[in-house]
Amino acid sequence: MSQIVYKVKHSYRLGGFPLLTLSLLRRVGMSDKISLNIFRSALTNKRYHKLIWSFELPKEINFWERYFETGGLEWKDRFKERMDASLPLQEDLKKLIEHVESDMINILDVGSGPQTFLGKKLEGKSLVIDAIDPLADTYNLIMEKYNIIPLVKPKPINSEEILKYYEPRSFDLVVARNSLDHAYDPLESISSMIQVVKSGCYVYIITRPNEAINQNYSGLHQWNFFTRDGSLFISSKTKTCNVSEKFMNTVTVSWEEDHENGWLNIMIKKLT
Repeated sequence: MSQIVYKVKHSYRLGGFPLLTLSLLRRVGMSDKISLNIFRSALTNKRYHKLIWSFELPKEINFWERYFETGGLEWKDRFKERMDASLPLQEDLKKLIEHVESDMINILDVGSGPQTFLGKKLEGKSLVIDAIDPLADTYNLIMEKYNIIPLVKPKPINSEEILKYYEPRSFDLVVARNSLDHAYDPLESISSMIQVVKSGCYVYIITRPNEAINQNYSGLHQWNFFTRDGSLFISSKTKTCNVSEKFMNTVTVSWEEDHENGWLNIMIKKLT
């Protein structure tokens, strides 16, 4: 285990009484499943999900250290693409900002990982990209270790806490790709994303449908995104929320199913 991974895991394990206790239960031989079930009965739903999130998040670091050490593991083309300053903005994203008249387009990538997937160029426009991720500080340390300078340096911000760092109506587009099902409160994250996007602009969520079910609620996969009867829903093991209904007075919600690649692409347009 590298010093970076050890430092972060140690920090998270001692990040509060539940985490410290969970770590001690594991050391005396109690399984994670049994330990977490003990806390499920003792904590509120939100605090329980944040406990799982805090406990599982450091496991992501091992993957990213190997990713940078090898120049992308089996995704070397993707690695090179994300280091390409001339990469055009993706077509599906271009469609969501066609109406923006300003020459400067401000985009927020939520849960970006160490390298935002967003293209950096758009003809006739200047793109200003902010990338946020709860493990950004660690990712930046790993990239520094391997002499990698990201085109957009991620900032250490949780998706649930966007409003602590950005003013309402700051962005022309807010994007979250393959990240909100890892959040500890995706509804709060979506609410914050809606607030920081400008009126008439979009929050764009790219996610795997029913990922928690598909992953048997393992690790960070605690939330399902799915559509039913013309509405978008988010569910965990214990609760289900109709997202379309919850935000119906402020947004319109639509989606496209990318069956070929297994994605659910969700477009949330802010009305006012």
